[in-house]
Amino acid sequence: MAQERVQKFLDRNAKYAETYTPPPPLSALRERVKANPIGGITILTCSDPRVIPEEFFNFSRLEASVIRTAGGRSLDCMRTLQVLDTVGSIGTVLVIHHTDCGGLNITDDEVRQGMFERNPEEAKKVPTTTAFGTFKNIGLDESIRRDVAAIKSAPFLRKDLLVLGFAYDLNTGLLREVV
Repeated sequence: MAQERVQKFLDRNAKYAETYTPPPPLSALRERVKANPIGGITILTCSDPRVIPEEFFNFSRLEASVIRTAGGRSLDCMRTLQVLDTVGSIGTVLVIHHTDCGGLNITDDEVRQGMFERNPEEAKKVPTTTAFGTFKNIGLDESIRRDVAAIKSAPFLRKDLLVLGFAYDLNTGLLREVV
């Protein structure tokens, strides 16, 4: 059954490859990005399949890079931002969380409980202070503010990095600037 689901994706990939045009090599991209004094745009957003920045910003390949994490939280993206900024040059990070997010509907304690239900022995090894980035207790706007602040204060990212935070409304498709 699971293989059938994967096969649909593989069939679509084969169809896509029929008209595929490869992107420029990384070396050409690096030169292009480094020649741009304002740097590129990187979008940090949720891994929720309802949130597709390529659609709601209507951008094409090479216009921006997208990092997806649970809840769009910065907790999981720092390493990726550091690598991207080294490979190219990030000028702007857009932090985008959204309405009706799973992270708004659960707490870190509920994540821990789920871990214990799935594998109690391994879950005991996880410190009780481990943060999972849920934000039911702080709300959508505060989670955005905290992630923007975390990226701005990251020790290995440039201090001139422009970091903006937005809330994406799943009902309207509109973004609202938070910070």
